[in-house]
Parts: sequence; C-alpha cells; structure tokens
Amino acid sequence: MLNFLKSGIVTVYFGICFISCSDVDKRDNITYGYLTATQVEATEIRPVGEINKLQVTYNTNNNCQSFAQFRILKNTNNITNVGVIGSQVYGKQCTDKKEEKKQEFTFRPTKAGEYTWKFWAGRDSDQSSKYVEVTVTVPEKK
Repeated sequence: MLNFLKSGIVTVYFGICFISCSDVDKRDNITYGYLTATQVEATEIRPVGEINKLQVTYNTNNNCQSFAQFRILKNTNNITNVGVIGSQVYGKQCTDKKEEKKQEFTFRPTKAGEYTWKFWAGRDSDQSSKYVEVTVTVPEKK
C-alpha cells in the first residue's frame, strides 16, 4: 500500500511539473504592438442600434505577426482613434515578408449622426502619429 501511495505521489508531481512548464514557454514568446493601418473603408452602415462594419487594411512585416485585436485609443465628440494590435511570436523561424491584410471592425452606434474613425498608420518624420480615417453618417432607425 505504501509503495502504491509513493508511486501515485511521484506521478502527480511529475505530471504537474511537465504540464506547467510546457505552457510557460508558449506565453513568454509572444509580444504585442501596433500594426500600421493603410486603408479603412465603410462596408456596411446601418441605422442606430445596429452593427456597422468597416474594413481595415493593415501591414505585417513577417510571417510571425498576426492580428490580435482593435484598441480604442481616444474617443472625443464622435471622433475615435483606434489602434490595430498585433502579436509577434518569437523563438521560431520567422521570414521577413511584408503583407497587406484585412480585418473587419464593428461598432454599434447609440445615436444618429457623423462618426469619424481614425486608425493609427505609423509616425511621421517628426514622430507625430498619423492616421487613415473614414467618416460615416449613421441614420436614425426607421
């Protein structure tokens, strides 16, 4: 009985060590940053309270970068600055390859009127942020 108990405890101990160690490596090799937007266009503008869609085009620099999420940077008087957040995987063979990719951005307006969406597009030579933008007019619900 005592040998059975010892072997059970040893098995559980090693199982915990191997499971916890394998997961840590995957998380530590990912970083996040802004990807540059190059174009934004309104693809589906609907009335107040309904989901509206914008098509955002952005660039990646290698095959280890991918889209993660959109982040609202600033929202003042229906003018919203948005960042395209990307993930970068380290520790594997990455190939330099500039690619243009697209991602749908959705929003649900609470009132009718003009909305301006500005997506971060990098920095100018003087290091000020530049944006690509689109202004849409959301109609009242009929």
